[in-house]
Amino acid sequence: MELFGKVICSCETKKQNEKSRRLRIVNESEVRKLFLVIQNTYNGFDYDDDKVAVWHDVLKETPFELAQRNLRAHILSVKFPPVPAEIAMSEAEPEQLALYHEDLRTSAQQHLSNLEEWAKTATPPPEHVRERLKKLGIIRNG
Repeated sequence: MELFGKVICSCETKKQNEKSRRLRIVNESEVRKLFLVIQNTYNGFDYDDDKVAVWHDVLKETPFELAQRNLRAHILSVKFPPVPAEIAMSEAEPEQLALYHEDLRTSAQQHLSNLEEWAKTATPPPEHVRERLKKLGIIRNG
């Protein structure tokens, strides 16, 4: 039984078969297949019809192949059983990742510039604050 392998679906025409393979979402029997993998990978993972129904509801927009890849990635990196959201995660588009990284880089550069500016314009605290800090033992001589 190949659980992470290719999934075959029966459609009327070859064109429908291709489209179906790309867009097919998780059904309840596939949730049970995912659970079988989880149960055999993580001790103490049990499921019943209610759990299958809940997971199916969460995964109803997720293609089965993506759910399989996400489960495999989870198994390889996390020692606890997954929650449905971890299996339903979508693959980020490369452009979205590039934009995210660029935004992160820009905000980090801005923060470093701010730190430099703050270091140049920093002043010591007022005397009454320094006295209070001394009383609290936060600063000593100074």
